[in-house]
Amino acid sequence: MKKLMMTFLGCLSVSLASPILAFMTQATGKELLEYCKIAMDIHDKQFGNPQTDSEYILGTKTGICEGYLMSANEMRGRMSSSRYSNYPVFCLPPTYNLLMGATVVVKYLKTHPEQENLPASFLVARSLATYFPCMRG
Repeated sequence: MKKLMMTFLGCLSVSLASPILAFMTQATGKELLEYCKIAMDIHDKQFGNPQTDSEYILGTKTGICEGYLMSANEMRGRMSSSRYSNYPVFCLPPTYNLLMGATVVVKYLKTHPEQENLPASFLVARSLATYFPCMRG
């Protein structure tokens, strides 16, 4: 009986986690725009639109935007290698913060709505490269 219960709980865990994992691996610019708008609202209280979602949902959506921004920043050093030569390269200013990053992503996606079906990770890097290009000297 214990083995059957453990098997049931394992299957339940996988079935509940699968939609979340599938969603996370397929995020596009459309979702990214929504999440980064919420991140802007939360980080910049003066920007604020009233939110109707629960704090948990708002925090989750904000965290997704921030996660993409932080990952792009961490990957920046690796993008300059020849393997990633087609990936946008950017140089963040010393005053950079997550509010600035979310603002840039929202501005870029509003300017380029035709790109909303591209992968979110690529769009974050492209947004940052557009607004924070590296000065080549």
